Amino acid sequence: MYRRIIGLLFVFVVCIFLQAATGTKESVSLSVFTEQSAVRPGESVWVALHLDVPESYHFYLNNPGSDPKAPPQLEWSLPDGFKVLAVDWPPPGRIESEDMVSYGYEKPLTILANLQVPANAVLNKKSTIKVGIRWLACTEEMCVPGSETKSLDLSIANEVVWNSKTQTLFLNSREAIPAKEPDDVAMLDEEAHLVSNTTNGFEGGVILAIAMAFLGGMILNLMPCVLPVISFKILSFVNMAGQNRSTTLRHGLFFAMGVLVSFWVLAILLLVLQAYGNAVGWGFQLQEPLFVGILASVLLIFSLSLFGVFEFGAFFASWVGTHGASNIKQEGLFSSFCSGILATAVATPCTGPFLGSAIGFAVTLPSLQALAIFTSLGLGMAFPYLLLSAFPQLLRFMPKPGAWMESFKQLMGFVMLASVIWLIWVFGFQTGETAQVLLLIGFFVMALACWIYGRWAAPHRSNVSRWVSLVLTLVLLVTGGQCVVTASQTVSAATNATEAHAGGWVNFDPDKVIALQEQGVPVFVDFTAKWCLICQTNHLLLSTDDISKEMEARGVVKMKADWTKSDPMITEYLKQHGRNGVPLYLLFKGTKEGKPHILPQVLTKESVMTALNQLPSEGAKVN
Repeated sequence: MYRRIIGLLFVFVVCIFLQAATGTKESVSLSVFTEQSAVRPGESVWVALHLDVPESYHFYLNNPGSDPKAPPQLEWSLPDGFKVLAVDWPPPGRIESEDMVSYGYEKPLTILANLQVPANAVLNKKSTIKVGIRWLACTEEMCVPGSETKSLDLSIANEVVWNSKTQTLFLNSREAIPAKEPDDVAMLDEEAHLVSNTTNGFEGGVILAIAMAFLGGMILNLMPCVLPVISFKILSFVNMAGQNRSTTLRHGLFFAMGVLVSFWVLAILLLVLQAYGNAVGWGFQLQEPLFVGILASVLLIFSLSLFGVFEFGAFFASWVGTHGASNIKQEGLFSSFCSGILATAVATPCTGPFLGSAIGFAVTLPSLQALAIFTSLGLGMAFPYLLLSAFPQLLRFMPKPGAWMESFKQLMGFVMLASVIWLIWVFGFQTGETAQVLLLIGFFVMALACWIYGRWAAPHRSNVSRWVSLVLTLVLLVTGGQCVVTASQTVSAATNATEAHAGGWVNFDPDKVIALQEQGVPVFVDFTAKWCLICQTNHLLLSTDDISKEMEARGVVKMKADWTKSDPMITEYLKQHGRNGVPLYLLFKGTKEGKPHILPQVLTKESVMTALNQLPSEGAKVN
């Protein structure tokens, strides 16, 4: 039965994913033309990308303060040696809605791109140029994603051959594009370089990203939040020692399936939300107070079970006499499946080596390739348990089952409570003190429900005692849950104010970064979130005396980009640097090149000091 449920769930999820991926391909069309049909080696050629936009639709641009919906994005696949020199867009128009003014395109538009042909291009040979564009076509009611790719052949010859059929198109397009100042040209050239390298900027491609995701998934098992869940999965294998090997393997497979289904759901939600113009990234669900409150509630209840306040299996134990052992085995398999879901839920606040680049690359790929990377991530996380379930003899280093297991369970309960405290802290930052108190009241009520269930719903109690306690438990759980929901909707006005950072840190401001670079001032930017455990560990390192003094001596301005709550500007900045989540650490050197140095996701004193030593000997001082 569970196999059928999991299979149907997988088909359902994939159908939703494929439906979202189809987009508006029929409503927006792309045409591509060249100004020359033949060009000499070492010269450049202009390409026009013409988008026909339906009458009621429009595209947005990324403008500060405007509606944060995705603008059209170009994706190039060029022959070896070809480069994108510049991309010229026509001036956008003003798009007004009831509550916001934005800028974008409401009519068909033509984008001009200048491509450099390599000097060693082979004569009398055709080079194939592929260019795709992703868009978000919007009306006043909704936004629908879409994409299309076109290819064209360009001849390499001794003489230039002009394409007479496209001269009028290029002439009219150039007249519509305003002349640019030299600084604007440089900016557009850099933008063209970044955009043209969005499918090709990840060295190694999809295969390497899949491998990195697998390794990153395995590393997630070492995170503190996941430790209690995985510890008990290993202990369950210890308890099953001596049983049929196929039984242990089935439990491992169901645990792995719970992990995979969870990652599929998260990946599809992430990709669909992004496709519909929402600025979200890895860990987006933890930016919602309701999810944080629910996760903290689940971990609290789980910790109470570890302390022996109640037992999850007490209710089903009474079924043994009437339903037989087979149903109990099925219940055990479903428990393994749920353990996989819980392990994924508590692992998503964490990132680490290999994960950041792989996930950031995944969300730029077509649907099925992105899903393959997230599947590899889930398989990596589930792999150790599949290995242990397939080869139980690997557990021979574990002590035999005994009283130590009960002590270990209670110890893990305290670890789980530490996770709850951390989530309460995150929740308070997202909502405020009033909501935080209401959340604690909800926890108190749910803890009381668990105590009543464990005290009077045990199988040895009378039928009246069990049914009364079950009803009372249900009422209290619903009441406590309502407190959590209400708390998540209670956002204090103070939480919208700018947070004051200690230790000389200031809030991240992209315009301020540019201004400081022009003054020759180095800037260190910490992209972080309260729910990111690695971020907090790294921030402790950045706050040590040695690093703080070194930054101060070199005149480094320290900025913190807090992503605890959804922030489209930070999401877009992460995307520009190939990331889809935190942490990200950028060190701008205060030089004309403008490109920041990207530090590792897991910081060490040596890696930070090495990056700081690459700065100019004397940093500028800023008041």
